[in-house]
Amino acid sequence: MPISKDEFEKGRTSRTITSMVEELLQNNPDKAFTVGEIIDEIYGKPASTPMIMLQYAINFLPINAGLDALINEGKVTRKSIQKEGKVEDYYIWRF
Repeated sequence: MPISKDEFEKGRTSRTITSMVEELLQNNPDKAFTVGEIIDEIYGKPASTPMIMLQYAINFLPINAGLDALINEGKVTRKSIQKEGKVEDYYIWRF
């Protein structure tokens, strides 16, 4: 059902995924995160393994696109780090 212009003007703008990623990294400038850790921080870590996999699958591409945008803006740096025998990309706030 449509709403009036007054109701529309009183509403708030929803945050974008990019802005949520930016806020997380900006508020933690001394930490670098993987995409999975960013997903957990933004959405919370599900209790079961199937739900973890589902949350990761749903959110990986949008989070990754947000990170790419922030890298292109010069706000975030990505580095591939070898840890515990595997290489993962980590992201950190640049400012």
